Amino acid sequence: MKHALSLGGILLSLAVAGSGLRSQVVISEIEFTPRGTEGQWIEIYNAGTKSVPLETWSIYQATLTANKPQNYWWGFPKGTTIAPKAFLRIHWLEKIQPSTKTDIYTGNTVFHFLFGLFAERLDPNRGALALYSTKVNTNMNTPSFIQDWVSWGTSGFKRESLAVTNNRWVAKSFAPIPSGKPVPSLAYDMTSLGKAHSGREWFLDSTPTPGRDNVGGAFAKPYGSDCKGGLAKLARLEASGIPAPGNKGFYLGIDRALAATEFAFWIIGAKPGDGTFKIAGCSYWLDPLAFQFIDLAPKQGTVARLTFGAIPDKVLAGLHLYTTWTVIEVSAGKLGFTKGYDLQFGR
Repeated sequence: MKHALSLGGILLSLAVAGSGLRSQVVISEIEFTPRGTEGQWIEIYNAGTKSVPLETWSIYQATLTANKPQNYWWGFPKGTTIAPKAFLRIHWLEKIQPSTKTDIYTGNTVFHFLFGLFAERLDPNRGALALYSTKVNTNMNTPSFIQDWVSWGTSGFKRESLAVTNNRWVAKSFAPIPSGKPVPSLAYDMTSLGKAHSGREWFLDSTPTPGRDNVGGAFAKPYGSDCKGGLAKLARLEASGIPAPGNKGFYLGIDRALAATEFAFWIIGAKPGDGTFKIAGCSYWLDPLAFQFIDLAPKQGTVARLTFGAIPDKVLAGLHLYTTWTVIEVSAGKLGFTKGYDLQFGR
């Protein structure tokens, strides 16, 4: 196990620092809704093991105002550095206050932004942000200076193609539109560090986490294998996103529509099984001797899906559970079992 973890750490370091897939410094969260005395902010994270000087870096903002593209830049102040494994918040269009290791303020006049272009408030409906490792105007169309990118609501912003060229974004990809009251933050799935960056790695967080990991240790990992049993069609279990605090979009469900005579049951267990225990010829992926809970999976139309958004985060916080589902075809008396899922709910 020690060797596996060591190898994983080496691979992650290579991925985030030198593979071209991700930069060492990434955009980690975007807050659109002023809360209390704080306004909008952009958070960045240093995933590496060394401090990174940012005084030559800038943030690029692309918007579509009245369907017309606009472009803005803000430069990091002299002396700005982000420590390894540290977060830094940029308070957007907020009046200048003394900077700290964790918070910087952009200012709110045209004189605080590069090239005299000023900026716009962060629009939750659509927009894009980039981290540039330059402040020089003639470098802004050079792909290699784009260190990170995120588009939300739509794609095709100016300079997005440069981010795609530099492997900082996936073409035609965009993160979901933050909606609701208050508007949730847009949070990066930090379990994706080292992977190609796209809109799929972002989720809506109703509980913003400035200065902290967005996922709180959460993950949803499949294990084992699906078994058709006697069913007419194989039923697979799938997860949407991760069970992170504030991620109301996380759910588990069967990957296909159920027939009128089919029903799905979800089974939660305290320990995983190894597949040696069989039910109707199918490997069972929970420990049959450990605590288990079973219930009929709710249907949304013809889809069996269990949504966790309605459950308060504090109820599930920190729980480590295992699940497998079974689909029963009542008229034929047949059933099949899905693979297992290892679920760690974030704190």
